[in-house]
Amino acid sequence: MISLSCLISCCTQNRIELALELAEENRPELERVLEHFSDDSARLAAAKFLIGNMPGKITLDTTSVSSSQPFFDAFSDYRMKHGGLGITGLYDMLDSVKSSIGEPTISPSYLLDVKTLSSEFLIDHIDEAVDEWSRTKSKNEVSFDEFCRFVLPYRV
Repeated sequence: MISLSCLISCCTQNRIELALELAEENRPELERVLEHFSDDSARLAAAKFLIGNMPGKITLDTTSVSSSQPFFDAFSDYRMKHGGLGITGLYDMLDSVKSSIGEPTISPSYLLDVKTLSSEFLIDHIDEAVDEWSRTKSKNEVSFDEFCRFVLPYRV
């Protein structure tokens, strides 16, 4: 009979392998994180948690939506000048921007975390999160599992 801890360990290892495989050219960055923490069991477990949960996590490639920036700038300027939008303000502002620069063509694209996050970013983030958790007065009230699920993630 397989023990629960063995099953969890195997699942975690499979998730890490999947993340490393999906990372393609970024795999050395993720492997560097695991190697960096190989002598620190808490930080290594945190790194494995993050890397194992990266598949499917994405971020917006801001360059793919940069043509919409004039609309956001105009919206901000309008609110600063007029203190709000009023009933027709948003439509007036949008019409004004469209008439001066035309209709934006926005084709958002997304970047996979496993393919883009650097080892430097992950190492710094893990160090900072573990150090902060270690210093907190309520450390004994927050399990390592809770720390990984609610404190460690690099985005909310």
